[in-house]
Amino acid sequence: MSEIAVITGGTSGIGRATALYLRDAGYTVYELSRREQGVEGLHHIRCDITDEGQVRAAVAEIMDRACLLYTSPSP
Repeated sequence: MSEIAVITGGTSGIGRATALYLRDAGYTVYELSRREQGVEGLHHIRCDITDEGQVRAAVAEIMDRACLLYTSPSP
């Protein structure tokens, strides 16, 4: 499993450049922005980071996609 990066403003400018750099370095990149469409090759989540509810929902979505829970039974 690759490392995970979360980038805000990942559809343009420095955010986009950083997201693409991390993707090329092997990270799984989730980018958050207010735009409808994301960047190809990145996991786009539409989110206004000034809205706490949207940020919480975005983080929950990332955790749902990215987390693996393994439990080992006791002997």
